[in-house]
Amino acid sequence: MDSTNELLETLRGEIFAAEVKVILDQRLGRETSPTVKKLAAVKLPPRARSHRHLPSAPEQGSVHQTRKEQLLETLRDEIFAAEVKVILDQRLGRETSLTVKRLAAMKIPPAINSNDP
Repeated sequence: MDSTNELLETLRGEIFAAEVKVILDQRLGRETSPTVKKLAAVKLPPRARSHRHLPSAPEQGSVHQTRKEQLLETLRDEIFAAEVKVILDQRLGRETSLTVKRLAAMKIPPAINSNDP
């Protein structure tokens, strides 16, 4: 991977992390910094194309659906990690931050089947 592609991958990761932070802050009732909001609003740069031929163009809503699936999967992972941290902190006699407790108490979003209409 050349340095341009590495840079774009890093940028995609940062944008994705900002999108997740905005969602978490909304759910936890926290204020999100203007910088993070601006980053979350940036359109993701395209991925480098491989030399493989794609069978067909994606349907118009499918790209948005895939991003939503990725965001919800990350949110599910964060909630699960918070639940584990709360349990570990209890067993080890440590204090758990209010933010982690609130995240652990969130309802886990349902999985989305991309094959559903």
